[in-house]
Amino acid sequence: MTPSHQHRLTILLILLVAAAIRLIGLNNGSPPGLEHDEVANWLIDQSILQGNHAVYFTEAYGHEAGFHYWQTLFVRLIGDHALALRLPAALMGMLVVAVTYTLNKKLFGRSVATWGMALGGVLFTAVFFSRLGLRAISLPLVAGLSAYFFLCYWANGEGGRVALVLSAVLGGLSLYTYLASRAVPIFYGAFFVYLAVFHGGEAKQRWVDGVIFSAVFGIVVYPLFRFLRNNPAAEFRVSEVNLPLNALMEGNPQPVVQNLWKILLGFGVSGDPLWRQGVAELPVFELVGAVGFYIGVLVLLRYLQSIHHAFIGLWISCAIVPSLVTVDAPSTIRMILWLPFVVIVPVLGWQEVVLIWHRLRGRFSHAKKPQNGAVIHNPQGLSTGFPQLSTDLWKKWGINLLTLGVLVIYGVRTTTAVFVTWPQNDEVRFVWQATLTEMGRYLDARPEIEQATIVGWSPDTMDSPTLLLSRARSEATLRHVGTVGEARTLALPAEGMVLQPHELPLNGMLTAVLQEMSTEINSEPSFVVYQLPADIPVAPQFPADLLFSEEIRFLGHDVAQACDSGLCVVRTYWVVENRPAHGRQFFLHGLDDSGQLVSQDDSLHAPAEFWQKGDVLVHVHQLPMVEGMSEIHLGIYDPIPPYPRLTPPDQSGFLLLDLLP
Repeated sequence: MTPSHQHRLTILLILLVAAAIRLIGLNNGSPPGLEHDEVANWLIDQSILQGNHAVYFTEAYGHEAGFHYWQTLFVRLIGDHALALRLPAALMGMLVVAVTYTLNKKLFGRSVATWGMALGGVLFTAVFFSRLGLRAISLPLVAGLSAYFFLCYWANGEGGRVALVLSAVLGGLSLYTYLASRAVPIFYGAFFVYLAVFHGGEAKQRWVDGVIFSAVFGIVVYPLFRFLRNNPAAEFRVSEVNLPLNALMEGNPQPVVQNLWKILLGFGVSGDPLWRQGVAELPVFELVGAVGFYIGVLVLLRYLQSIHHAFIGLWISCAIVPSLVTVDAPSTIRMILWLPFVVIVPVLGWQEVVLIWHRLRGRFSHAKKPQNGAVIHNPQGLSTGFPQLSTDLWKKWGINLLTLGVLVIYGVRTTTAVFVTWPQNDEVRFVWQATLTEMGRYLDARPEIEQATIVGWSPDTMDSPTLLLSRARSEATLRHVGTVGEARTLALPAEGMVLQPHELPLNGMLTAVLQEMSTEINSEPSFVVYQLPADIPVAPQFPADLLFSEEIRFLGHDVAQACDSGLCVVRTYWVVENRPAHGRQFFLHGLDDSGQLVSQDDSLHAPAEFWQKGDVLVHVHQLPMVEGMSEIHLGIYDPIPPYPRLTPPDQSGFLLLDLLP
């Protein structure tokens, strides 16, 4: 087999391994469920399908639009589920691997690029963000293509102006991918300054090209710039994380310096601290790779006058800026721009070590070191700036064996982190709503279930779309109840089920009701299932029968804690007669002798949009006792201004409860 055939097989092996580690278990294996950000992405995709087009979406803290149009294509073609959200990112992640090879081959030749490609194919950070239905992975792909065409232009001079324009277009489009893309114009600005300082003659000859690049880049970016200028509040999320930048602007560089130290340590000692961005504290490289990286950084500094060394050094330096000036450093997602080049730095470091070792042994290549600041050139026409290892030396060391070693070592490391360590972490299971996903599978496996109530963390917003994306069938009609803290409302369907996560507590009075009413209780690994009877028994301590606005009937209440104890705790019972047209809110108000409101509990942890006729609602009210309180009013209202109340038969807008001693 010829070396060329061996190389093609090596590239194919890398791509196959990269694809496998990005695609296996993508549909809620790992990640174990759907994160709110992924669900928010789907909601934006749905709005696009409904005709809402923009360069920037203000929903979910603000999203650049580029990735959404790519993701929407998959949602449209293959459906509403986790795989449709994540497959676009996985494919982009594989393309990043290919771009990594192409870029570094142009700079360092085939062998070094192959080793770097292998590392990029199985590096945890690259794999992790390729498995999420989020837009961050699109940044290194689009910006990496911009870098490739820029290098093509530089190698060909004026004859490469088509490549220059393509580079500018792609560089501009990269700002439509992810917020950290703001580092791209910083990089190109810094690189042009570098050229003027270190290669002034050549830069002077190409000043027209610099103007062309800047003009095209600006034209592409202008629609986004105009939108953000006219809507400054669209990126308020930035103000929540840019404390180090604010401190720097006020003359205090300490937070930025501390972040820089954390980022440097993150490559080999202690990585990103957040589980939502990977295995907490896992460094980018293991020990051998980290040593190579830190040596590689010294190599980049040593050959600073070499254009392509400076290109890589400036690219990585600019890529860390978004994490440098924000909280929670080192943030791998905010530094994701460095992916195409960061994997080559350890290769450069160990290549330099091999060179030095062979020099000491008298067995190094006869490539001449540049004299008087001159540079030698590789076959692609780009300055190398340092002696290259000979082809024979690489053959002797066996680039294919080195590549295989990288795939095995980092493949095992990443596979363990992605499929074992990370998805089993409690915080990860919470953030990725693993229990809701498991509830969806439970419902899918039991088509006989027609009515169910899901106890969740965000019933008003994310629980419903999460369950929709987590289920293959949609026959069961769901109610959603709950809150991040202790849930105080239940919506109970006749002959239905209530599914409650083990880690999400209900108020004790509601748990008692469920246990009394249920005909069967089953415990699954992550949630408990209550089976309700056909006729739900309601036997309040103080029964009643009052219909509010032909919509909801008050059945009575229990007093769990008398109002002379400092806190009135009341459990009320209701039945839905007709589905509400709008949202609803229960209230329990304390008034003084003059009719002034002095204490209140306005709450409802069961969004009215999910109620069905015949549902029994049980709610626990907690009203603080206040001195001078003489009356307690119970009622229900529409939470949209002007907050109209539903009325009982006497049209008073409330029910007077005799709870005070």
